Formats: sequence, structure tokens, C-alpha cells
Amino acid sequence: MRPLGLRLLARMTKTAPQRRLRAVHRHFHTGISAPAPGQAGPNRGTLTLGPHVAIPVHEPDAPERVPGEHLWLDTSDPVVLEHLEFLGKKWQLGQDVFLSAPPGPYTRRLCQTFAALIQVPVEYVSLHRDIGEAELLQQRSLDAGGSLRYDDGPVVRAMKHGRILVLDGIERAERGVMPILNNILENREQNLADGTQLVPAERLAARSAEAHAPGHATFIPVHPNFRVFCLGLPVPPYRGHPLDPPFRSRFQARWVEGAVYASPPVQAETPEALSLTQRWQAWLALFRSHASATEASGLLPSTDLLPHVPETALPLLRDIAALFPPPAQLAAPTKPLAASTPVAEATRAMLGAAYPLMLTLDAKKRSRLHEMLVRVGLAGGLGADHLFDAGVGLNGYVFVSAARASPTEARLTFEHAETHHTVHVSAACGTQPLVPLTELAQRTDVLLTPRMRALVTIMLQLHCAGRDMCLVPSTLDGSVPSQASSSKSTALQLFASLLGYQVETVWLWKDVSGTELLMRRATTPDGATVWEPAPLVGAALQGKLVHLAGVDVLGPTVESLARLTQDRELELWGGTRLTADARALDTLRDGRVCRMAPNVRVIASAPKVGDWLTECVASMLATVCAPPMSDAEERAIVEQCAGVRDRAQLDRLFALAHEYRAQASDPNVGLHKGRRLGTRQLIRLARRLAHWPDEDLYALVMRNQLCDFLPRTVREVVHEMLVRHGIVPHGFEGAFQYVPPLTLAAPVVDGSTLRFVDARGGRERLALPRYAWREKDPQGASLIPHAHGSFFHNAQQTSLLYSFAQDLEVLGEHLLLMGAQGTGKNKTIDQVLELLDRPREYIQMNRDSTVGELLQRAYLEDGQLRYADSPLVRAIQLGRVIVVDEVDKCSPSVAAVFKSLAERSELSLPDGRRVVPRDTPADASAIRVHPDFRLVLLANRPGWPFLGNAFTEVIGEGFSSYAVSNPDVESEVQLLGHLAPTVDAALLRSLVLSFHDLREAFDQGQLSHPYSLRELIHIVRHLSRYPGEELGDVMLNALAFDLHKPEALKLIARTFANHGLRLGGLTLEAVQARLQTLAAKKDLRVEFRPTGDTSLDRPKRGKDDPNNDPHVGGNTWRGGTGGRDTAGLGGRGGYERLYKGHKIHQIPDELKRDVPEHIQAEAREMARKALAEKLAEDRLDRDEAQFMQSIKANVEPQVQNLAHVLNGLTANEHERRWMVRQQDGQLDERRLTEGLVGERAIFKRRSEAPPEVGAPQLKPKRIRIVLDASASMYHMQFDGRLSRELETCLMVMEAMERVDPTRFEFDIVAHSGDEVVIPLVPLGTMPKGDGDRFRVLRNIVAYTQYCMSGDNTVECVRQSIKDVRERDADDYFVIALSDANLGRYSITPDTLGAALKQDDKVKAAVIFIDKGGAEASHMAQALPGRAFVAQDTREIPRVLSDILTSLLR
Repeated sequence: MRPLGLRLLARMTKTAPQRRLRAVHRHFHTGISAPAPGQAGPNRGTLTLGPHVAIPVHEPDAPERVPGEHLWLDTSDPVVLEHLEFLGKKWQLGQDVFLSAPPGPYTRRLCQTFAALIQVPVEYVSLHRDIGEAELLQQRSLDAGGSLRYDDGPVVRAMKHGRILVLDGIERAERGVMPILNNILENREQNLADGTQLVPAERLAARSAEAHAPGHATFIPVHPNFRVFCLGLPVPPYRGHPLDPPFRSRFQARWVEGAVYASPPVQAETPEALSLTQRWQAWLALFRSHASATEASGLLPSTDLLPHVPETALPLLRDIAALFPPPAQLAAPTKPLAASTPVAEATRAMLGAAYPLMLTLDAKKRSRLHEMLVRVGLAGGLGADHLFDAGVGLNGYVFVSAARASPTEARLTFEHAETHHTVHVSAACGTQPLVPLTELAQRTDVLLTPRMRALVTIMLQLHCAGRDMCLVPSTLDGSVPSQASSSKSTALQLFASLLGYQVETVWLWKDVSGTELLMRRATTPDGATVWEPAPLVGAALQGKLVHLAGVDVLGPTVESLARLTQDRELELWGGTRLTADARALDTLRDGRVCRMAPNVRVIASAPKVGDWLTECVASMLATVCAPPMSDAEERAIVEQCAGVRDRAQLDRLFALAHEYRAQASDPNVGLHKGRRLGTRQLIRLARRLAHWPDEDLYALVMRNQLCDFLPRTVREVVHEMLVRHGIVPHGFEGAFQYVPPLTLAAPVVDGSTLRFVDARGGRERLALPRYAWREKDPQGASLIPHAHGSFFHNAQQTSLLYSFAQDLEVLGEHLLLMGAQGTGKNKTIDQVLELLDRPREYIQMNRDSTVGELLQRAYLEDGQLRYADSPLVRAIQLGRVIVVDEVDKCSPSVAAVFKSLAERSELSLPDGRRVVPRDTPADASAIRVHPDFRLVLLANRPGWPFLGNAFTEVIGEGFSSYAVSNPDVESEVQLLGHLAPTVDAALLRSLVLSFHDLREAFDQGQLSHPYSLRELIHIVRHLSRYPGEELGDVMLNALAFDLHKPEALKLIARTFANHGLRLGGLTLEAVQARLQTLAAKKDLRVEFRPTGDTSLDRPKRGKDDPNNDPHVGGNTWRGGTGGRDTAGLGGRGGYERLYKGHKIHQIPDELKRDVPEHIQAEAREMARKALAEKLAEDRLDRDEAQFMQSIKANVEPQVQNLAHVLNGLTANEHERRWMVRQQDGQLDERRLTEGLVGERAIFKRRSEAPPEVGAPQLKPKRIRIVLDASASMYHMQFDGRLSRELETCLMVMEAMERVDPTRFEFDIVAHSGDEVVIPLVPLGTMPKGDGDRFRVLRNIVAYTQYCMSGDNTVECVRQSIKDVRERDADDYFVIALSDANLGRYSITPDTLGAALKQDDKVKAAVIFIDKGGAEASHMAQALPGRAFVAQDTREIPRVLSDILTSLLR
């Protein structure tokens, strides 16, 4: 009979190759070891690893939890044996182990191999930010009838049964979680929630009498074989939380590094495949030696090093080479090639699949990577060079066909495009019929272009290599991608059709937890709480294709799925485990090890490449780069989808799109990040032109791109682009092509038809059947809006109604309406729905809105957890219109839900159901989108002062967008005439014209509030109801908010006066006097009468309150109101006015007048001395002070606007977020069932969120202003250029004084003919007073007066860009002012443009301030978004504000 150890070995490895059997046999010998009573199963032998490790092996209590052979490392590898010996030593010493390693499955596989060799079951915890004490130790559940049950977590199970506890991803856990385990690690003790206490078995045996004494907790022995293996990444350099020192000190650590190689995917690798693998090995060796040498020498900072190559990269490259060998062997280069040799697209595509971090490299790093590829002979390409143009996949292969070999496996055929060599590969497939490629090519809804064939082929090749994937839109050359569609969704559907997969799409959002990805709580009719699998787990059980849509929003939580993608294992509730091991159960049973379907495939997708694509993600998923469509392919798609007949118009549209996208890719231009004229937008515009060929294309583009909300300078760039491509607004085509703008009569309801008629010729423009709600939705009758006669026809809003009806009913579009407050967004959409007879649901969003609340409301009824559908879900089911108001107020992560709904008609609901398109195969519980469903989003305009969230960047292009503005003059007069027929028509017109001018002043930054139609309606209604009141008094109802802004009130008064309306005094004093006069007439008094002593002593300074608390009355504090003697406002007897930001209390006039003459004289004398001291402190004489006051008055409105813009951006960054799993706050509906069972952390509360794990520290924005101090500024100052520059300089200094200094680092320099960089305001030395600011302005004038001729604009810009990059910052800006006297010094647009664009991380621009010169205009046209012209003093601050606003978007 064979020895016991050999029999055990044969049982453990009966399916392993002989090589592994012999390797393990060398280290595995028999022995005799008697197990301790009750602590271990029957002895099976002894595992020996070298002379120092001999571990008894016992029969496991749960053999199904011992890792299967498919999870073992190669035990013939000497390095693996070294690591196993280390683990064996620590096991014998009873010590816990921390394995630190780069991302990848190696450490986990090492633990699994060791556990299998000693036959100890394993408990896993894949850590993420939502793991807490309950998930680790014990979770509460309810049995039928309401009895509380405690289910042991993985830590407790491992302690009780003597298992290895693997804590994977320790750096992802919240910092407060791991200290929970400190006592377990140190003493092997833990008090549990069910009242029991875990103690070491030997201590329990020694205290057995005490353990059974009355009043003591129930003691449970901790198995002596219990061990903890922690797996983590070193932090830094990797992202995550650093280890807590007490937690760290309880482990023995080891650095473990290695790659996991599966068995070769083919029987024998060809010489061609081996040669390619060797080339990749040579590249990786060169890469790592370069990194080591660079780090050792310190030649480059850590930020300039190339990102690490994942440990999974080389195994993937080997598998691809083995499955799809190149047509010829690749030899090492015999002579070095030039470093500038281009690297073929095929090479980059193969490398990108394994090393996707190459997609994030800047130009310098990408050049170093390409040089390494050139040096090892990989530059020449593998197969076809331009594979996406040729329609071929990796290594030059194309997919031919797939045939089913079994219910879960297919045989795929590939052919080399050049040699026609055929490769047959077996791969997993779905249970649906396999659709042949030829059939897909004949479908009318799919255009199988070469790019799409290549994309699908690459996906199939990676699938054959057994890899899950991530689809990202990206080019392979590092260039800025076009905004043409990359067709990720289409490629995924084609992949699924070819392999017969049913797709389970899981739409992700930022608030989703790691637990919710896998499972959710539910209740049974008898009141018990149970766990149910989430859609991802359900798909894994059924062998579906899981689509993780929007994986970029999950952050580090996505890394908790590593065991699924790398090991095909998942931990669920109560010890339930899914695994690919054939020993597992075929059906899902609680607490058991169950089998995952062998054919499940996971494909993630993301809208962009970014910081989320880490080395960890790259080790989990092979990356597929989906390039954007070519121009020809996009043109064919648009024509196929839209059916446009006017090719000339489509030519103009595509020419515009090409230039628009090029400009949008330059952040300096300032075009909106979320509106880059993508393929969806082109299809939308083309469909509209196909239905109505005479549409105003100019207006369509401007409104769909929301150009009304761009800074004026950026809006002019878009206008010039449109005109350049022959797209002009109707009415401006010229005499022979003139097309009059469309003017519509009021819409007419004719029975069951809604008609829109041209007001000029009477021609019917549109006739639509009204909605048949009586048949389709009888319960929606009460939801049809009714204006009750409050909506009055006017030309502009009727035009909007017409466009809304076209989009909603003819084109089936969803709508996005944006505009300032009071412009009629709600009124107009309600009016069109009333005309169409459409039932409407309504939701109001706010900053506390969550995804769960938006979709469903969870509640308890009779002890059961139930979900009530939200208005949004009801609208989807019943075909209603849902109006979502104030969508800009909710967080972008919540608004992102609307993207998946508008673009894909898909959602995942909290109760486990899915929303799917109506023609999509799905289970019976799925909700299919009703064909009549429409989604309408309402939002305020972006930017200050609305301070909404940047939701337009996340909602995609699934909406037909409208910029809803105030009506034009005639429409507004017409509307107000209906509302207030008794008010004089001339007065109405003057009011309308005044309000239009106020809105223009807001757009120019001179006012801080956009006065809207709503406010004007309130004023007109007041005048109509109370005709005897003065206009000035009525206007104060709208202007009282700005009484503390005298400069704004002066502008408003001038504006009204320009239209013949006198408002009278608009100051606090005048208002107070007017109120006192009215109060006297009505025998009313509105005043503050101080209590106590009101006698005067003598004028004095008063004390400064360090807390700046408000003080009313008295004579102690400086800056109080309604007091006496001291500096302040609203009082009497003081010598100085001083405002400290508090409410002003005015004392009666009789008290103010009752001041003795000697006190008044003393106050005047003290005021004179204080003024002199102030001027002396600032070192200004009276003339200089007067100059400063005059120049400050010119720019004060722009100073306020710029400061508000910058502070508003800061406020958005500090937006508070929901913090979940709190023990106080607002009840979190998602954790209702946890509340039922007694969990404490079931609340949520608003708080300033900590940065994401590994997120970079918030840094200030670095801004440098470059001024022109050349001689031409002085001798040509007759056109005002020098004055404009001085005003701009003062505006910037004043504005930066009013913003948070921690958010911005700012300096001002100049250049002259003598010097390249002249420091004017050094970094960190902001001028503190008027004297300092005057001296800066005086120095500018002096430099211009005494310097030699010459121009150093280009040199100064170049040096400034280098200077700002010396400090680490969040953003970098260089903004230069110039008099455009550049041609004299041979400075061309190309020269200046090259200087401005020399560093793509620095946003640089120039403002020309000459008076209408041709050279400046030429420069601005040649450098759009980089060069601007300001001919007037008032324009320059506005242009500067526009530049900063657009750059900071």
C-alpha cells in the first residue's frame, strides 16, 4: 500500500498534469500527527517545505471551501516555493501574514495554493468602502414571526471552524473598519452582537468552570488553525488608505510579485507565436530596467515616470500570440532603429489591450514608450498596419464564423487577412441562437463597416483568450479623440448576437455600494428578511453577458470584483459562494458553495479614459479601444438614420462638425465639454432637416449646442464658424437667397387635431393628432396640465411650442430646457402638453435627491419591504411625459441616470427589476419603455449666480436642447399687454426696453442678477392693480435686494432714465427717507430707537471686535450700527463711516440732527486727520487718491462679477454630499431592512465628502497675467490702450483680493523691449491697499515710458508657461495683454500660437487691446479661443472674465 501522503496527493491532484504531481511530491511526505480532540479532522499526512516546515494535514470540515486546482500557482516554480515556505513558517508560529504586491491575482492565488496544500478551507472578504462591522462579524436577520437571527460573517466563521481568513484589498477599506479586528489579531477574542464571546480554545479549556457559571456570556472556542492573510497594495505609490499602525504591527509582511500564467491555450505554440512572446518579454524587461534605473538615479520626478505595467499584461500577450500567431517569426533588431520610427497601429492595439494606461500618457511619456517598442523590434506592426481601416483584428486575423459545439461552448473560426491561415478556437457562448455574421451584415439597423468588423473581431479574440473586457472610446495614437461615436453599444450587441448571449446591462451610478452590486435585502410574506441576488449575480448564474455600463463612476469599488473577473468566484450572503469549481452545487442555496455558469462573460464600458483606469482595473479587464467613426462612416450612418435629401445642407453640417470638434478639443476655446456635436446630435439635426428642409439650420445648431450660455467671446467663435460654412440665420442670406424668419399665429385646437399656421401666408406648418388618453391612459386625465387662461400667445413662445411639438410628437425626442429664472420654461412645456392633451408627471430635484428616490420609494407594510414606483417609472410604464424640474440642483451622479434612459432606454431599479427598450428580450418582471414616454428636463442656466451642478457633462446627447430666454421686445410687450391691459402701452414698452438693457448688462458682467420676465410680470401686475403708486416705489419690490450695491443701483437708474423712466433716489438713505415720509403721512414710524443712554461724549475710534459680531446701539464697538461716538453706520456723533457687513439700524433723524456743534467740529477734524493718515499709510497724495478712486469706479462692476465667478466655482467644489452608513441623521431608505433587524448604521447625512481613495490632494489654480509694458503702449496711448491695461490690472488685483486665497495662486508680470519677464505682483504678495495697487500701476507706466523699443511677447509667454508649471497646481493659466504691434517684429499667428500651445496642461490666451486694428482681428481669427480683441475699456474685463470662466468650466 502507498504511504498516506502519496494517497492524499493522488486524491488532491488526480486531474493535475504529471509535472505538478512530481513537483508537489518532492515537498510532501507522510508523517504521524494526532489531532487534538474536537479541533481537527482525521489526520491525512504532513506537508513539508524544506527542512523547517512540517505542517500536519487533516481532513477539512468543508472540503468544498478548499481552493480548487484551477486556483493554484505552479508549485514547480522555485519562487512560488520560497513564498510557500514563508507562509509555512508563519503558520507554524501562529502568526498572521500581510502580503504586499502590485495589483493582480498573484497574492490571492498564493494563499489559495497554500490553503489547498494544507487542506484548510478559506473564507474571503473582498474589501470596499461599504464593508463594515456587520459584514465582517455578524449580520442580523429576521425569521418568520419576527424572531431575530444572527448570521455569522466570514471572520466569525473562520474563527469558529479554523479557516484561513483572506482580507483582500486592505487599502480599499475605510480607515475605521480594520481596527475592529485588532483584538482578534492580538488575542483571538471578540464579543459578538448575539451575546456570545469568542475566546481561544486553550483559555476556554482552562476556564471551563467559569464558562458555565450563571450570568456569564456564552463562550465559543476559537479554532487553533484560524489565521488571517491580508492582501494589499503599498500606499503610496498606489491609491488607497494607508495602514493603521496598530493594525499593521500585528502582521508579518512579505513583498510578493509575480504573474499568473494559465496553461497554454493551445497544445503547442508555434515558432511564430513564441517569437512574438519573446519580443514582448524583451519589451517588458527593457521597461522595468528603465524604470529601475530612472528611479535609482533620480533623473526624473516620480510624476514623469511611465505607469507600471500590470502583472497580467504578459500572460495576456502570450495567450493572444499563442491563439493567433503572426504570419512570420519576429527577430530581434540587428541594428538600432531611429527612436522616432513610428509604431504601427496593430502593435499599439495589442499592447493597449494589456496595458491600457498607455492611453493616458502625455506626449513625452508616449514618446518614451514608443522608443522602447522600437528598440525591441515591435514597431513594424503585427499583421495589418491600420487594422481599423482594413477591418482586421489583432495580429491580422478576421472573424469568419461561429458554430455551436455544446449548450455553453462554440467553435470560432478566424482567418489571417493576408496568408488566409485559419485558426479554430473553442470559446464560451450563450444559450440564444448564434446569429451568422452574414445575417448581421444584411440588417438595415447596423452598418458593418471595417472599423466595426475590427472592433468586434478584437472583442472575440480577447473572449477566446478567456478575458473579460472594458470598452473605452479612444484612439491609439494619443491624439484628442473626435466626438464622432465610437459605437461601443453597437459592438457589444453584435458580439452578443454572434455568440448567442443574452445581455444583462447593469447601469452604475456613483452612490451604488459594493454590496448592492451583488445582492440586496428583501422580505417574505411571513416577515422574514432574505437576501436576493442582484442582476449581476443572476446573470453569472444563468450564463449571460454582463454589461457594467458606466464603470468609471464606481471608483475603487470596482476593484472588489477582481475575484469575479480573475478567479470566477464571488462571496455572497451567509457564506454563500459562487465558483467555477466543478465540485460545487448546480443550484443556488444559502450558505453553500454553488456553481457559477461556465459561460458568463463580463464587459464593462465607460464614456472616457481617465483616472479611473488604474493598474488595478487593467489587471481585471482587458481593454478594447473603440476609435471614433471616420468621416465617411459617420456620414453613411447619419444618412441611413435620417434620410436627408438635401446633400448640400448635409455637406455644410459635416464641414461645420469637423471644425467644431477640432475647436472643442482645445480647452482654451471654451466650448462646452458636454456639447461637442457628436454623432447623436448630427443625426438629430439631420432628421429634423429631413422632415422640414426649410428649417433654420443656424438656429438649430445654436440651440442644440446651448450657445446662448457660452461666454460672449466663445459664442462669437461659434457664430464665425457657422457663417464660414455657409450656415446663416434666416433673414441674413442676402437679397437673392433671402428666407424670411418663421412667424406663427397662435396654435389652434381643431377637435382632435392641433394645428400651427404661418402668420404671414396662412399656410399650415404642422398638424398633429392630440393624444388619445381616453383609450391609452384614462387614469392620466387629471395629470393633463391646464393653464386656466394664464398663458398668452406671443411670437417667441409660440415658436417654442411649435418646436416642442415637432420634437415630442413627430421625432420622438426627449427635451432639455435651460434658461434663467422666470423665462417661462414650466409655462411653455405645460402649455404644449395641454395643447397635445398629454398626461404629465412631475418631479422636483434638489441637492438632497438620490438615485433611489428618483426611481422608487422604499417603505414597510405589514413587516414587508415594498417599493413604490416613482413618477418617473410610472411615466415609463404608461407612456406619459415626465417633467423633471431643477435638474441642475441635483448632483451629477444622480443626473447621470437620465443619460442611460434617454440614450439607451435602460435602467436598473432598486427592487431588482430592469427598464429595457420595448423590443429587447427580457424576463417577465422587466419594464418595457412605452413608445409614448417622453422625458423633459428643466434647468437653470449654467454658471454664476445660479451655482448649479455641471449636469450637462454627464447627461450625454440624448436630448433635444433648448436655451429658453426671455421673450424678444415685441413678444414681451404683447404678453404684458394681455396681462395688464389697463397699463399704458408706452409705459409697458419702456419697461420692456429697460429690462432688456438690464439683461444685456448682466451678460456683460455689469450686474449680478439676470432680471427676468417673471419679475417684470410682478411689477406690471402691481401697477395694474394699484395705478396710483409711483413707479420708483413699485420697482423697489424687485430692486430692494441690491440696495447694498450702490454701483448697481446707479446703473439701473441710468438704464431706466435712458427710456424716459425716472425712478428717483435708489439709495438706502433715499429709501429710508421715503419710508419715513410715508410713515408720517400714515402716522406710522419705522425707526430704531436706542434703549438706555443716548447722550454723546466725543468722537472716538472704538474697539475692534475680533469675532465681528453685530453690535446695535452703544458707543463701545467700532463698526456697529445705530450707535453713537464710534465709527459705524446709522448712528450719530462719530467721525468715520464703517461698514462690517451687518444689517444697518438707522436712528431717527431728530437724534441725528441733535448733535452739538463742538462735537461736529471735533468729528470733522478727526475725519480730516484720519483721511490724511489713510493717504499717508497708502503713501498717496490727494491727486493719486483721486486717480485711484476714478479708475476703481470704472471697473467696480466687473470686479464684482469676476470675484463672484471665481468664488462660485470654489463653492461648487465644496458641495456637500450624502455620507451613508451613519449612526445618526436622515433614514436611508436603502437600508430599511437593516433597520428592521436592529442595525445602527442605517442613516445618511450631508457632509463635505472626503476625497475618493487615492484622489489627488486639492491644489490651487495657478494664474499668471502677462502685461505689455513695451514702448508702443506709451507712445500710442492716445487710443486708450494704456488706460485699458491699467484698468484690467486693477480689476484683477481687486478681484483676487475678494476670493479664497487657498484656491488660487496668482501673480502679474510684464515684458518690455528690454526685459522678458518683469515681476509686478510676485506670487503670494497680493497688494494690500490702494497705495500698493497704485504703485503697481505707476510702475507699468514707468516701464512703458523709459524702455527701449522691441517686443518680447512670445518670449514672455513661453517663459511664463514654464514658470507656472514649476508649482504643482490643479489648473494652469497664462493670460497675456498685448497692443497687437507684433507684425513690426515679425511675430506671426503661427509663432504666437506655437508659444500659447507649447504645454497642453497650461491654458494660455492673449487679449489685444488696440483700437480696431486689422492686425488684432487677423490674429483673433487665426487663433480662435486663444486670441481676443477688446477695443473698449468696458470690454476688457468682460473678455478676461469670459476667458477665465470658459477655461475653468
